[in-house]
Amino acid sequence: MTQRLKELCDRTNGVDSLSLTSISLSHFSEFGDWFGQAFQEVEELNIKCPTLVSIPEAPFLSCLSALEIKDCSALKSLWQVIEHSACLDRLVIEGCDTLKSVAEGQLPSSLKRLQISSCANLLCLFDDGQANHINASLLEYLYVSECTALKCLSSRGQLSEALQQLEVQNCSELTTIGQLPETLKRLDIKTCHKLHSLSSSGQLPASLEYLSIDDSPITTLSSTGHLPASLQHLNIEFCSKLTSLSSGQLPATLKYLKINSCGILSSIADGLQNLSNLQQINISNCPSLESFPQGSLPRTSLTVFSISSCVKLNALPSSMHTLNSLQELHILNLTSLSSFPQQGFPINLTSLSITSLRIYAQVMQRLHKLTSLRNLHIGGCENAVSFPQEGMEMMLPTSLTRLTITNFRKLRRLSLEGFRNLDSLECLSISWCPKLTSFLEKDLPSSLLELYISNCSKLTVHCGHGGRYWSNISNIPYVKIDGKYIHETRPV
Repeated sequence: MTQRLKELCDRTNGVDSLSLTSISLSHFSEFGDWFGQAFQEVEELNIKCPTLVSIPEAPFLSCLSALEIKDCSALKSLWQVIEHSACLDRLVIEGCDTLKSVAEGQLPSSLKRLQISSCANLLCLFDDGQANHINASLLEYLYVSECTALKCLSSRGQLSEALQQLEVQNCSELTTIGQLPETLKRLDIKTCHKLHSLSSSGQLPASLEYLSIDDSPITTLSSTGHLPASLQHLNIEFCSKLTSLSSGQLPATLKYLKINSCGILSSIADGLQNLSNLQQINISNCPSLESFPQGSLPRTSLTVFSISSCVKLNALPSSMHTLNSLQELHILNLTSLSSFPQQGFPINLTSLSITSLRIYAQVMQRLHKLTSLRNLHIGGCENAVSFPQEGMEMMLPTSLTRLTITNFRKLRRLSLEGFRNLDSLECLSISWCPKLTSFLEKDLPSSLLELYISNCSKLTVHCGHGGRYWSNISNIPYVKIDGKYIHETRPV
């Protein structure tokens, strides 16, 4: 590669430089003087050379705005690149296993974005020595991933004072992030198994808007017990040592809250009803969560509320019926929940999912009031032999367009009365009902466009060509039974 590139330069016949602004180089071992002389106008350079040991000081470095260095496993140092790239805006380093650090002095003032991944022996990104070079840089975006030996981001614990977004993933030896700058707006940490705190000061920047922590053993989000007043998005997953989100109320700016698989988290912060900007709440797999804080949920902004697999949770938030903005409600696998709020559902729901509840009858008796409901997913009732249950005045909302029935172990039939007037139903899905033997006594709704049946062995044997229920389903455009489309051709 080196010889061919040099021959190309020689063929320029005295031209000062080749007018190329972007070059990709692979499989060569060194830069010669001829390279710098020929490619003085290069702005973007991509290098993928496993035997390359160093990138020397050269005139072309001063013109680079973007540099990608990938799979250069012999590359030992980048200090000359960093020092002499006065116009560098974006630097990507990937698969450079010999590197111990990225910079040993000041970063170029032009550098805004730095991405580093899969550098197996990288110990520290910025080795500042005795000077605080890094915090004087203008770096705005820093992404670090799959650097399994990395112990710190900066030797002095300082990060760029202009940094706005920091993402660190799969750095199993990382013990500290350092001092988070006050400019930071987004912090995303994932799978850092030795990271116990988010900031060396214990506090999060007041400017932070997005915080996501996944699979890291942090014990607290902030040493003060309070989250930044500007926070809009909070996502906490697989944090096995986290006991609480905040000692007070969550920020009034919060729009999105997700908590998943936090084994010892026992409570949600107080004052949820005061979060007038909160739009979504998703809580799942929190086995120590027993109840919601006193008070209701936000009435004017909340559109999605989902809670699942919280085995100790025994009550839902009060005044659920007052959540006039709520459109989606998902209550799944809450085995300790024994009652539903007496006042019933929020009236404007469009999507409702309920499974594994002991309150099946309470739920079904209230469904007909949901005149805007379009999507209903219901399952986990162990005792019902008909759906809806006959003789209990259970009517399905006539607005339904999608209905999913799953995991009714004793279900034997679908009730004609319950399906009456479902003139808008377009999709019906039935699964894991092993004793279900019969469809409706009359045809399924004429509006039905899709039918899915799986793991209902006593029913599916009668759904093939010439079977007992073939006439019920043959006119439906799209029918899948146990994963197989039953018509000869798929509908357009």
